[in-house]
Amino acid sequence: MNALKRFFLNASILTLTALLMRTVSVSFNVFLSDRVGEEGMGLYSLVMSVYSFAVTLACSGVGFASTRLTAEAMGRGSDRAVRDALWRCVWYSLSFGLAASVLLYVSAPFLGTHFLGDVRTVPSLRLLAPALPLLSLSSVFGGYFNAVRRSARSAASSLSEQLVCVLSTVLLLTLFDDGGGLEASCLRVAAGVLIGEAVSFVLSFLLLLHDLRKHNTGRGGKDKNTGRRLFSIALPLAFGSYVRMGLVSLEHTLIPKMLKKHGMSGEEALAGYGLVHGMVLPVVLFPSAFLSSFTSLLIPELAERRMRGETESINRIAAKALRTSLFFSVGASALVYCFAYELSILLYSSPDAFPYIRALALLIPIMYTDTTTDCLLKGLDQQMSSMGINIFDALLSVAAVCILPPALGLEGYVIAIFAGEIVNFALSLSRLLQACTPALGLRDFFAPIPAASLALCGVTILFDRLGLTAFSSLPNVVLRMSLAALLYLLLILAPKYNFWANKTALKTDKAK
Repeated sequence: MNALKRFFLNASILTLTALLMRTVSVSFNVFLSDRVGEEGMGLYSLVMSVYSFAVTLACSGVGFASTRLTAEAMGRGSDRAVRDALWRCVWYSLSFGLAASVLLYVSAPFLGTHFLGDVRTVPSLRLLAPALPLLSLSSVFGGYFNAVRRSARSAASSLSEQLVCVLSTVLLLTLFDDGGGLEASCLRVAAGVLIGEAVSFVLSFLLLLHDLRKHNTGRGGKDKNTGRRLFSIALPLAFGSYVRMGLVSLEHTLIPKMLKKHGMSGEEALAGYGLVHGMVLPVVLFPSAFLSSFTSLLIPELAERRMRGETESINRIAAKALRTSLFFSVGASALVYCFAYELSILLYSSPDAFPYIRALALLIPIMYTDTTTDCLLKGLDQQMSSMGINIFDALLSVAAVCILPPALGLEGYVIAIFAGEIVNFALSLSRLLQACTPALGLRDFFAPIPAASLALCGVTILFDRLGLTAFSSLPNVVLRMSLAALLYLLLILAPKYNFWANKTALKTDKAK
């Protein structure tokens, strides 16, 4: 199998897995919002904001380092270097994972009481602490699987973690509903996360042991600089991640407090935060499952080509990645924007999420293309530039949250999200254009917009003529969105493959 076919096979596997995981995640959020309400979603989001920072401490850049070191060792054709890089990453991750676990468990009372301002979060934070070393090691294994292009194994591990987590949480919330309130419900969700991480670790470790047999040839030699390379890649990225995730966690803890300054009660502020962060954003980010798998595989592809000095190939890959991201994200934005009301009603049985889904749908092209740009920068050894941009974005977001929600309420939080994403994308794209020269034209930026408009108008007119537009059942909405997406794809691909010109040429040849 050549490199292109292998790339698309791995990307397809990851895409299907990511799509299934996002579907499970959104369905799980729907279940949680129905079970614990918007306030419960807010409390759960607060816990996860601190847990996300603890995850950053536990991983400390090792997942990316594992991918980079393994890909570079494979580029040199050395199996011994591959194994050596992997085990060094394992010891690194185990050290940071255990340290982060102890730190979270010990500091949970202080964080819950003084940082989050809600003592109900303390038991959940302590229960999540043992998951950190397991997650850190799984990050190493996942980075290795991505580097050696065996995405099915990484996908199986990730999918098992999510499915077990969801099933465990659903069972715990259903079978042990003893009326303990939101604190007990949040604790059961944390238990589901811990169970899911444990199962994922065991599965990924077994798959790793099986896969390492392919690197027992003893071919090549160890790189004496592997340890130094590991720390030079992981530690700067780790310190940058600490700062960024610390700012992100601070931002999320400030949001309910700033909303209360606008005049909301504590329950209303927590519910508003839960609405946007726990219910709206998962819907807006759902379509990225189709794109994120391809972009994550760009890192090892570009790393290998960079090692071989293939500049033209890098420019070509970067151009295709950005073009694909623009085409996809504009179509996804149009679909989510036009069907925002139906999605809000079908998923949450309420129109409360509708205005925020519609507003953030406009941000999808920037959010998705920014993710692609970040992956390209990491593959080109520009991860520190990317991290610096992300830190600046986090600082800007904290400042915006301190200013806008007290004045404008929940709408101010949405505006703060817009400001951060736009600045991040502009800076990231500027840095990418300095690192490589992807050939992009005006058509790449502007052609998707009329194509998406025509596709949605065409489907709307068709369903109007059939008298079906007024129906908002799930099959109706899925059918309308699918037909619009298919028509949009045809309108985008037709000029590329010059369909009508080829058809005319075929008729001319037959006439001759």
